[in-house]
Amino acid sequence: MFLFVLCGILTTSLFSQPGQGRQMEPRERPPHPRYNEAPPRQGHDSLHRMQGKGMLRDIPGLTEEQSGKIRKSRLELMKAATPLKSVIREQKAHLQTLLSTQPVDLKAADQVADEMAKNKAALLKLLIRHDQEIRSFLTPDQQIVFDSRPKPFLGKGRKR
Repeated sequence: MFLFVLCGILTTSLFSQPGQGRQMEPRERPPHPRYNEAPPRQGHDSLHRMQGKGMLRDIPGLTEEQSGKIRKSRLELMKAATPLKSVIREQKAHLQTLLSTQPVDLKAADQVADEMAKNKAALLKLLIRHDQEIRSFLTPDQQIVFDSRPKPFLGKGRKR
């Protein structure tokens, strides 16, 4: 028994010393094209994502005038949607608080859920109108490409 314990201690101490045991070579990974092409980001700027990548990507023949209109429309959407998103987050937190108390006040929880649904519907309407406004800036060929892309507000593609 003593011999087994001694062997275990020696084996453990041998492999715990630096330079001992199996050494693994670090793998070299090829650079990821997505991260090498993108310019360095300055903070979290949604308008920056639209340039080259994101919203304006893959739309053929987009003019500077169209890009400017789309950026202006996007900024107006952000101004209108930010307060709604904040209210929805607050309502979600309030609902979580209501559901974690004992006893649960179902009437209050239902009321918060109804208010949340109204605000989510208002946000969805804003996003639909914005999408159609962008579409109105495009030529028929560009509209085909734009319409073929996933709509995040419909639960497809990137989440907002």
